This record gives sequence, C-alpha cells and structure tokens, in this order.
Amino acid sequence: MGIYNARATLEEAARMEKDGIVRDSVIKRFEYTYESAWKTAKVFLNERFGKDVFSPKECFREMRRQGLLTDEETELSLTMCDDRNDIIHTYKEALNVGVNRVHSYGA
Repeated sequence: MGIYNARATLEEAARMEKDGIVRDSVIKRFEYTYESAWKTAKVFLNERFGKDVFSPKECFREMRRQGLLTDEETELSLTMCDDRNDIIHTYKEALNVGVNRVHSYGA
C-alpha cells in the first residue's frame, strides 16, 4: 500500500464514530501509515541526498536538516513516533488519550 492510500484509509477511519472497533482500526491504520511514511522518507533521503538513516526519529531529524520539514512538522513527526511506540509497545486502555490524539493526525 502506498503512502497516499495509507493516509486516505487513516483519514477515513478518523472520521468515523468512535467505538472499540474504530479505535482498533485507527491504531492499525496509523501504524501502517506511519511506517510507510518514514520508510518512504528513508529511501528518498538516501536516493536524493546520499544519507543513510536507520530509525524514524533519525529520519525526521535528517529531513529537517535537509529543509524538507519545518520545525513544527519535525516536532509533530517526533511526537507521532513517540505515540506509535507507546501504542504498539505498551497498549493499555489508559492509552485511549493517546489514541484520541492519533485520530487528529488523520484530520
């Protein structure tokens, strides 16, 4: 699935009425959209600038250094990285606050 299709599916789920199934769908769609985005950016940085990056945060910081992201976009990208890690590695019902923030990424 390409980055644009992945984002479209995330946006679609984020617009739906929130319930347990939609929550789980948004989490999964956020995960694959996020993974697609940073891996696409990783390839672009290598092909365009000869930069090898090995983690999402390193990737977003390098994109900022290359002028591809603003400070605000970089900060949002790093926050998304933290949210992704929290959701994927330590998912609990208490993280619904973070999940609600994920909903806003698709808006």
